[in-house]
Amino acid sequence: MKVAKVVENAQRDINIAFLNECAMVFEKMNIDTLEVIEAMNTK
Repeated sequence: MKVAKVVENAQRDINIAFLNECAMVFEKMNIDTLEVIEAMNTK
């Protein structure tokens, strides 16, 4: 279904954009983004 693919792609793009925004904040707070991602993947 094409609509499902559009929504799936939009969700992925939103997640990437959100993580990019988080990474900018993390950098200012001296937090390692990769460590955060690794911690997220354990949940």
